[in-house]
Amino acid sequence: MRHCQQAIAKKDELLRLYASEQQEEPPPEGVAGGVVSSKAQTEWLQLLSEECRELRESNSQLQSEADLLKKTTAEVEQQEKELMQRCMEQFSKLHI
Repeated sequence: MRHCQQAIAKKDELLRLYASEQQEEPPPEGVAGGVVSSKAQTEWLQLLSEECRELRESNSQLQSEADLLKKTTAEVEQQEKELMQRCMEQFSKLHI
């Protein structure tokens, strides 16, 4: 989960860096007659921002699922330990 958080933070930083550079430099050539329009840049940045938001939400859901699995695993392991103890007690009683 920590890796996902780091990846999202890196993407956010790259997005901020790109947006900053785009404000300082003229847009690259190649689209719509040679220059990317300001509207196209804005839409692209909005799409990236939305993707980052969705990744944060997904990360949060995955973290919740991981926490639940961790809790469930601990409970099952405790039940297994108790069951093994009861089995050992019964086995000991049979062989006395």
